[in-house]
Amino acid sequence: FYVNADDSEHGMLEKLKLAEELGIGMLVPGFNRFSAKQLPGLLFELGQSGLASETIVILDTLKKATPTNDKARISAFNGAVRPFCTLGGTFIALHHVNKNRNDEGEVVFSGTSDLVDDIDAGYIIDIVSTDELTKTQIVIFKRIKGRGGVVHNAAFRYSIADGQSYQGLLASVEE
Repeated sequence: FYVNADDSEHGMLEKLKLAEELGIGMLVPGFNRFSAKQLPGLLFELGQSGLASETIVILDTLKKATPTNDKARISAFNGAVRPFCTLGGTFIALHHVNKNRNDEGEVVFSGTSDLVDDIDAGYIIDIVSTDELTKTQIVIFKRIKGRGGVVHNAAFRYSIADGQSYQGLLASVEE
């Protein structure tokens, strides 16, 4: 499932078409009475149904489901995610970083420490380079937390050409 809680109407419709083609269920706050606040209950239901090990949930973005600067609420949210993952489910949450970089020029994590303390793996994504000639960008995923042998870093290149579809953008991604 892709929980699309941070998109415009145009982006939502474009991603919905792609999700349907790939057999991915998409949940959008406001449609069919869905609210991102219902996510913990849905994860519980998936765990109880025995389908957790066959399910990947991607939340875009975390702050739409829980306040990321409230220790008690992020801890409670993580407490709902953990049983789903313990039962074999995969939960991926996208989250924003601070707008300003630190003194070393690095991207800065945003949110309470409980956000990272309770997860299995966390990465910060940063732009390594942009090539205006080829209209490509390279980003690196830098691990800030890792359990279970997850990779330390990974880098990807993708097209930033104007006017391309979201499907074209995804198709352009290469390791």
